[in-house]
Amino acid sequence: MSNIIVPVAMEDRIAVAKGIQELNGIQHIKFMSRSMLVNCSGIKDTKLRATLQAMVDDKQIEQYQITENKKLQRYYYTLTAEGAKLLEPQQEN
Repeated sequence: MSNIIVPVAMEDRIAVAKGIQELNGIQHIKFMSRSMLVNCSGIKDTKLRATLQAMVDDKQIEQYQITENKKLQRYYYTLTAEGAKLLEPQQEN
């Protein structure tokens, strides 16, 4: 099996970080489906999967598995300190 690398743009990371932050603010949410993150971030589902994995790999978000069901896995995401930096205003030189 070959590894396919999907490029992840900084704009996509920022959009996902904003979506995660918005969903974290809703107290009754126990998990985050990809459709919820697609709606909050505005990026396509196919791009979302690659973006989430890249952000986990780069330690910008923490991923928590909520269920033990292998067929219907549910996750919850939080921003790390590194991920929170994505939401800081960009300083121009």
